[in-house]
Amino acid sequence: MKTQIYLVRHIESEGNICRRNDAQFDCISTRKGLLQAEALADRFDKIRVDAVYSSDIRRSIDTALPISRRKDLPIRLRRLLREYTIGCWEGTPIGDIARAYPDMWDIWCNEPWNHRIPGADPFEIVADRGVWIIKEMARENPGKTVVAITHSCTLVCTLCRLMGKPVSYYRNIDSGDNTSVTLVEVDGSGNIEIKYISDTSHIPDSLRRSDYTGRTIDKVFAFDTVTDRNMEVYRKMYAGWCEAKGIAFTEEGAAKLLERTKDNPRRVLLPVLLERNCGLFAVRDDESLPPDHGLMDVFYMTDEITNRGNAAQAFGEGFDTLRREGKRYVVLKDDGTRFFDFFFERFLFEEMPGMPGYKRLRITVPGVEGPVY
Repeated sequence: MKTQIYLVRHIESEGNICRRNDAQFDCISTRKGLLQAEALADRFDKIRVDAVYSSDIRRSIDTALPISRRKDLPIRLRRLLREYTIGCWEGTPIGDIARAYPDMWDIWCNEPWNHRIPGADPFEIVADRGVWIIKEMARENPGKTVVAITHSCTLVCTLCRLMGKPVSYYRNIDSGDNTSVTLVEVDGSGNIEIKYISDTSHIPDSLRRSDYTGRTIDKVFAFDTVTDRNMEVYRKMYAGWCEAKGIAFTEEGAAKLLERTKDNPRRVLLPVLLERNCGLFAVRDDESLPPDHGLMDVFYMTDEITNRGNAAQAFGEGFDTLRREGKRYVVLKDDGTRFFDFFFERFLFEEMPGMPGYKRLRITVPGVEGPVY
């Protein structure tokens, strides 16, 4: 009597599209991600499912919800299905980490099993707990069929162990696209057999990975605050934004924008790609908005930036600045700003109540007033 366990990578989330180190950080899901969850549920419509498990991270719960609803089953939360923790890099943009810790980042990109990230889980421990939770789910559901939502690194480390390989085999296993499915079978003695790995046949082309910039230093933004050292760059980027908006550049306007950095220097940021400045964005409070809302009123990318994934990196850093200040929503004005249509489509924006032409995005997960970094 064997227990079938479908191990599923979670849906697309903020960390995926915004290229942030959101391992155990509880980031928001995207609209595309929720559509992926429905496609995943379609896959299981004709498959008997006796139990649904998920890590307690919101992007995993959002993945499990459609299956749970259709099968009328509760979601059993298990912390051991979580992603490994990336330690002191949690909740930070990949580009900032790559620039601040070049040696550690090089190891992470080439030999992640040998990482030296302060506070991060060793891959051996991740593999051990992955195998343990599989056996535990089988013990709780002998001879039944289980769907379990987990995360890419946890899944791959676990598969290394199940294959009898060292964790250095990590690079030889593809964790697959979001909602990819791996099937294992567990017999009554606890022996685990892999049936297939990272199947994505249920994902339509429109929901497959796109706008994915990767994580190499030449593909991800780092973010500079404005200082005396880069003031001329700031003025150039501010002038570019003014031209794009059809307004006159003035020194007074440039100086006024910087006034908002007195309380938080990261309210005005310059995205940088290989030490090449690529734009400008800024956020602020607004008296017309509720106290837990913040406005992103400046967003400019130079003409060379055509990849919507790169733009999403800047957008993610902008709303994370607000989130760290205790805001629960970021607000954008639907005024034709370049890339905004992409943001409105990809993220779960809604019309701003009582403010025609403005849209808001919740930037904290449901049930949590603020993020835990």
